[in-house]
Amino acid sequence: MAWFFPAAWKSFFNVTINLHLITFTIDWFDALMLLCNVFRQLMGEELEALTLKELQQLERQLDTSLRLMRSRKANVSQRELREERRDRSSPVPDQTVGLCSFSDISHVMDKK
Repeated sequence: MAWFFPAAWKSFFNVTINLHLITFTIDWFDALMLLCNVFRQLMGEELEALTLKELQQLERQLDTSLRLMRSRKANVSQRELREERRDRSSPVPDQTVGLCSFSDISHVMDKK
């Protein structure tokens, strides 16, 4: 026995699904616009509309971000210095071991 939706139910579900998709899209668009506004504010644009409390919060966010970036930079620099010191302290193999001068083999050539 085949089970099916009546035409009225089918159109109801299509409308409901479409409304959910539209609502979802509007919510994402609103979130995107909010993120764009926050980004502009972090970049120093459109600060006139902010209250004193919002400006103070923005300043704290910028200070925290700057401290984090400086800390990461210091960690990277320290790691690179340690690696460079380690590379310098490791014994470098003598690359001239297999080389010899012409005078060293000239006596061999004279015998022929």
